[in-house]
Amino acid sequence: MIAIIFCFIVLFLFTKLFEKALDENLRKYLEENKDNGTEDEDVFEIESIHEEILDTFISFVRENNKKLEWLSRDICEEAGEVATLVEELAELVMEQQEKITRCLFHQHEKKNKKNTLKNEFTKIERKDSQFNLQKPVPTY
Repeated sequence: MIAIIFCFIVLFLFTKLFEKALDENLRKYLEENKDNGTEDEDVFEIESIHEEILDTFISFVRENNKKLEWLSRDICEEAGEVATLVEELAELVMEQQEKITRCLFHQHEKKNKKNTLKNEFTKIERKDSQFNLQKPVPTY
C-alpha cells in the first residue's frame, strides 16, 4: 500500500517536472527565434516536441499503471495468504488454550483429591489419638 502511494507521489512529481521543463524550453526557444520571424514554424515545431514529450510521458504512465496493477495484485494475494495464516494461527492458539484449560482443571482436581485425602487422614489420626487416650492405663 505504501509502495502504491509512493509511486503516485513520484508520478505526480515527474509530471510537475515535465511541465516546468516544457515551459522553460518553450520560453527559451521563443525568445531565441523571435527575431527570425519564423513564429509559425516555431509554434509547429514546439507543438510537435510537446506531442513527443506527451507521448513519452503517456507511455511512462501506462508502464507505471501496469506495474501498479501487478503490485496491487501481489499485495492482494499476499493479504489473502496472511489472512489464511492468521486464521490457522488463531485455531492453533484456541487448541492450545483448550489444552491448557484441561491441564489446569486436572491439576486442580488432583489438588482437591490430595487435600481431601489429607483431611480424611487427619480425621482418622485424630480419632485414633482420641481413642488411645481413652484406653485405660494398665496398673501393676
